[in-house]
Amino acid sequence: MVRRSRQSGFTVIEAVVAAFIASMALFLAVTVYTASFRSYRTQHLKSAAIRSSELAMEYLTRDIRAASQVVSSYGGVATLPSAVVLKAPSYNAHGVIDGSFDYIAYEIDRLERRLIRSVWASAGSRTNETQRILARNVDNIALTYHCLDVFDGNGAAQTFSISHPWSGAPSVRINGVLLTSGYSLSTGAQTITFAGAPVSGSVIEVIYPVSPADASALADAHMITVRLTCRADEADEDQCSVLDSTIRLRNRR
Repeated sequence: MVRRSRQSGFTVIEAVVAAFIASMALFLAVTVYTASFRSYRTQHLKSAAIRSSELAMEYLTRDIRAASQVVSSYGGVATLPSAVVLKAPSYNAHGVIDGSFDYIAYEIDRLERRLIRSVWASAGSRTNETQRILARNVDNIALTYHCLDVFDGNGAAQTFSISHPWSGAPSVRINGVLLTSGYSLSTGAQTITFAGAPVSGSVIEVIYPVSPADASALADAHMITVRLTCRADEADEDQCSVLDSTIRLRNRR
């Protein structure tokens, strides 16, 4: 009698099922990997946008604080709501150079979405940098220029003249306390009138935004509000980084 050996193996159906299961497992693995990679990329790009905006804000803060004046234009760059030109005292190894100034400009290259810092240094200045791409992936920089008028309350006068035309609602403080009422503004006469006489000896501060087209007002600007927006991916709102800061010109003359 001849015995027939039974050979073990996959049937066609078993092979198809196994291939289907393997393909599904591979598909799920690729899906998970792709989702993880996208999440990592999103976080990486967002972190890069934040780092870029923070570095740019550090430079802006330092330069604005060191500036003595905002000027209308220099070196072909004009001060605008999206660009600024600063005049700052020049320094050498021994300190301030009397009568000498460096000019520093910030502007956006909108085509390449870059924030550019340009410097025109005076002779003898320790500054040797001329131009730097300070940040990439910059959507916008919005600059608001503010003037400050200070008056002494004498207990009698109720109306005070403002030095320059304001381009937005002024804020008013008496002895550091913000007022929300008790005064009126006259745009045509550029005056502020208090409902009651200010307390004698009190310090009245009127802070107001001015137009960058007003050269006289720019020259008297005391502070600048900066709003910097960076986005690694123009189409992704989640990758947007926005920084706001109001910076005073400490060396204003």
